[in-house]
Amino acid sequence: MEPRLTVTETGEVVLHLPDGAEIQIPKMKHNIVFVLVSSISRQYAGCEYRIHLDYSSGREVRREMVEGILEHARHLDERSFDMDIEVKPGYRCPVLINVGLDGVTYFNHAMKNRWIAKMKNDGVLKEPAVLYVHRNVPILAQPDIVVPRRDGAIIIELKTTSRDPRVISRAEELQTALYGYIFEQLGLNPTATVLVKIRRGLKERILDMIDKIVEITEKGRDTYSRDIVIYRVRADGDKLKSIVDWALDYWLYKRNPVPRPGNHCRSCQHVQRCPFSRTYPIRR
Repeated sequence: MEPRLTVTETGEVVLHLPDGAEIQIPKMKHNIVFVLVSSISRQYAGCEYRIHLDYSSGREVRREMVEGILEHARHLDERSFDMDIEVKPGYRCPVLINVGLDGVTYFNHAMKNRWIAKMKNDGVLKEPAVLYVHRNVPILAQPDIVVPRRDGAIIIELKTTSRDPRVISRAEELQTALYGYIFEQLGLNPTATVLVKIRRGLKERILDMIDKIVEITEKGRDTYSRDIVIYRVRADGDKLKSIVDWALDYWLYKRNPVPRPGNHCRSCQHVQRCPFSRTYPIRR
C-alpha cells in the first residue's frame, strides 16, 4: 500500500504510511497539505513573498509557462504532472496543486501511479513521486528522471529554456540539490545529482541522451554548450537541512514571508500589488 492522505470529519488531514503509521498533518498556511521541493528552492533562492502572493492572490498563467510545460512533457514523452489546472494563458487562477482537497487528490494520485517504491525498474524512472516527512510535514519530491545503478541511483533534473542554458539560477541548482538530500535521508543512495538544462526547440530529447548523461556523470565531468548543459550538483547536507527547516517555518506559521526585492521585480507578475517591489515598469 502506498502513502496516502485522508481528511477526517473534523477537517484534519492524516498521512497514512505503508507500515501502518498515521501522522496528523499540522495546519499550514494557505491550507496546503504538503510542501513541494520546488517551492522550497524558490523560497530560499528567489523571493518568498512572490510565492506568498501566488497563493494569496492567484497567479497569471503566462504563455511562456505553458510552452515550458509542454516542452518538458515532450522531453519525457508523456503528459507533464506540473500543470495543476487547465487554464488559458493570460488568466489569473489560484494555486491548487497542494491546497485542500485538490492537494489531497493530487498527492494520492501521484502516490498511486508514481510512488518510487511501486515503479517498475526498466532502467529509467520518469517523474517518480518520493515522500520525505520532516516535522510531520509531507515533502513531495518529483525529480524528472532517476536512473537506478548497482550502487544507488543517478538523479536527473531537467530544465528547458529559450535563452542560454549555460545560465543556471540558484533556484534550479538548489532544487536539484534538495532531491539528492531527500534521497540520502531516505537511504536511497544517490550516487550523483545532475542538472540538465536544454535549449527549447532541439529535436533530440533528454530520453535520447540518458546513456551520454550517465557516462559523463560517472566520469565526474560537466559539459557546457550553447544548447545543452550537463552539470553535476554538489551539496552540503547540513546546509540543506537548515534550508528545509527555514522554509517549513513559513508554512507552519512560525514567521512571515521574507521579501527580496531586486532586479527580478521587473518580470514579477505581482509588481503592482506587492508592497515591497521596486518601482520598475512591468515588462511586456
